[in-house]
Amino acid sequence: MKLTTMSEEELSAVSLIEPGVYNFEVMKATDELSKSSGKEMIKLMLRMWDKNGSERIVFDYLLDSMPHKLKHFTDCTGLADKYTFGAMSAEDCIGRTGKLELVIQKGKQRPDGSGMYNDSNSVKDYVKVLSDDKKIAPPIPVASDDLNDDIPF
Repeated sequence: MKLTTMSEEELSAVSLIEPGVYNFEVMKATDELSKSSGKEMIKLMLRMWDKNGSERIVFDYLLDSMPHKLKHFTDCTGLADKYTFGAMSAEDCIGRTGKLELVIQKGKQRPDGSGMYNDSNSVKDYVKVLSDDKKIAPPIPVASDDLNDDIPF
């Protein structure tokens, strides 16, 4: 058998999903404490579908220190009332669906100095999609009283 050899970086790049907006479902969610700040957060395990329809798993974290992402998640998953109330648990998130914006996060230096982490996919934000019946209609032009009667038709 003839083999195509790849470096670790090339293997990592093959498994990455190209940036874009994708459908997702929250498969698992857990209430946790951030290792860096010690503050409450929700860890999400998201099932998403790439442009070929293949299922992929991506992890994300909802933190109060990232208010725009937290608000957009609640808006796009029907949890806006929890946001308004000021409290949400991991259990509230399970089974929720929506759209997310996926990006590629460049690998960073390992803390122990032993090299770089590989590039990885990351959720940049959550996208609220309005249903057709809730789209804002364009403004209706108001007829002007200034009619130009010199027009020949």
